[in-house]
Amino acid sequence: MIPIVFFVLHSLEDIGHGTASDILWVCNVANLCLGLPHPRVRRAAALWIIAGLPFWLREVWIAPATIYPGSYLIHLGALPFAIRALKKPATAWPLAITGFVVLQAITRLVANPALNTNVAFSMRDGWDKVFTSYWQYWLFTTLVAGVTLMVVDKVARRETA
Repeated sequence: MIPIVFFVLHSLEDIGHGTASDILWVCNVANLCLGLPHPRVRRAAALWIIAGLPFWLREVWIAPATIYPGSYLIHLGALPFAIRALKKPATAWPLAITGFVVLQAITRLVANPALNTNVAFSMRDGWDKVFTSYWQYWLFTTLVAGVTLMVVDKVARRETA
């Protein structure tokens, strides 16, 4: 229930800053899912939180002025709930990667492209030197995300065994 409160507080912050479509960031939706009663959904959300943490920390390091206070709740406040969700030994990485792809598709339909929420519209800076099109970049990053979610899921299952 507490992660849902984090989601609501940060969503109000996004709306107040005129960036409502940022509510769709995977980490934000993960908090909403962490509060649901289904253990596999909570575990998939936990995988999103853990796998995304290094990317958020990079943003905090590079551009701390762009990080709203509620973002700390979404990422750091959710960690204990994510770790607790990982204690339930169930495979969740297929649900996590499927949910990620579905969320990116929804983002492409409803979000402001200028915000590039969930990197659903364009490559991150510098990747245009590696890939010639967004769709090559998307395929690569989605495959990397899938492998990362699978590894985190397997490691967490070993830790709970």
